[in-house]
Amino acid sequence: MIIPRGQILFIENLRDDGDIVTLIKKFKSGQLPVATPVPATPTVAPSTARPSPTPSPTR
Repeated sequence: MIIPRGQILFIENLRDDGDIVTLIKKFKSGQLPVATPVPATPTVAPSTARPSPTPSPTR
């Protein structure tokens, strides 16, 4: 992956014993972490009022 220099906000060094480095090492060795299961019941976001695509008759 190539990331343009202007898109980088900050760089952070990682510790060898940190969680991220441990997961990267497991991934590279073929030991993929177990993914979290998808929720059984989908959550529906509350609807919000949206403007009508046509102008109202009072305008």
